[in-house]
Amino acid sequence: MTPRPPRLRAALIGAGKRVANDALPAFRSLPDEYEVAGVFGRTARVELIGEEAVAVRALESLTSARLSELDLVYMVVSKGAVPGVLRQLAKLEPSSTDLLIETPVLLFKHLAALRELRAFRNVWVSEDVTELPWIETVERFVETGAVGRLRTAVFQQACFAYHGVALAKRVLGATRVSSGRRRALGAEFFLRDLRFDNGTSATTLEPRDYAAGRFTLVGENGSISDYTRREDTDHLLSPLVYSHTCEGFVLGGVETRLTPEESTLMGAGPSDAGVTAWTEAGKRVGFRRLLQRIHAGDGAYPLRSGLEDMAVDYHLEKLGRWRPNPLTGPESKLLHLGLRALARG
Repeated sequence: MTPRPPRLRAALIGAGKRVANDALPAFRSLPDEYEVAGVFGRTARVELIGEEAVAVRALESLTSARLSELDLVYMVVSKGAVPGVLRQLAKLEPSSTDLLIETPVLLFKHLAALRELRAFRNVWVSEDVTELPWIETVERFVETGAVGRLRTAVFQQACFAYHGVALAKRVLGATRVSSGRRRALGAEFFLRDLRFDNGTSATTLEPRDYAAGRFTLVGENGSISDYTRREDTDHLLSPLVYSHTCEGFVLGGVETRLTPEESTLMGAGPSDAGVTAWTEAGKRVGFRRLLQRIHAGDGAYPLRSGLEDMAVDYHLEKLGRWRPNPLTGPESKLLHLGLRALARG
C-alpha cells in the first residue's frame, strides 16, 4: 500500500476576501493534508472570518527560520503589492518552500520581479477555474465518443479575462495561445477570439455575468451546453441540486458527485440555476482540488501558463490583438532587460 503523503504546513499571505471566503475554508476542509501555520498581512490584527476570530500576524514577523519550517506559502495580495512582497520573501531564502501565487501572478509592467520567484523550490498559480468540478463531467463524457474531439468553446458572458484563457485551454486540451483578437461590438460588449496550439479555438462574449452567462463546447460530432438547445446532437450539462445544495453534475449518461466537503464549500444556491451560475462556488472547490494536487505531488497550475494567460489578456485589452513574439511573450529576455533598465532609471 502506498504511504500517504505527510501533512503539509502552509502559511497564507494576505487576509482579504479571497482568503476569508475561499482559501481558508478550502485549507480547513483538508485537515489531514494541511496545517495552517499562520495568516500574515501588512499589520497584526484580528479578523473575524465567519464565526472564527483569526489572528493575522504582521508579514515583517515572518523570519527565515520560520519560513524554512513551511512546506507551502499561498500568496494573495493586491496586484500592486506583489513585487514588494516577493522581494521580502526572497530575502528569507525560501529554497525549501513552495509558492502558490494568486492570478494574474504579476502585472505586465512588473515582470522584472519574476527573478524573485527563483528563490522558491517550486512556484505554481492558483488558477482555480482549471479545476471547476463540472470539467471532470465533461471530460468523462467526451471519453465516451458521443461528441468526438472538442474543437471550439463559446462562452457567452461566462468567464473573465485571463481566467477565460485558462478555462478554454483546459476544456480544449490546449497548451499555448497561438493568436488572439478582441473587438468592440457596441455599448459595453466585446468579443474575444482565441486560437490555440492544438488547432482548437474559443470565442468569448464580454462582459462577464455569471447569473446570465452560458457556454457551448462544440465537438466533431455534437456539442455540450449548459443551457437547453434544440439541436438533436447537443447534450445538456446540468448541476445536481437537492435542497439548494449542489451535489454534482450530470451530462448524458455521465454523472459525477462532489464529496460532502466540496458540497459544503459550494454553499447554497437556487435550484433552477445553470452550471455557469455556480461558477463562484465552483471556484472554491477548484481551489481545494488544486491544494489536493499539490499534496499528492502533482503541483498546481503551471507558472508558465499563468504568465501567458496574463500576457494574452494584457495585449487584448491594450492593443486588441495577441501573437507571441520576442517582444510580447512573458518570457522574453529582451522585455526583461528593458523592464530592469526602466526600474534602474
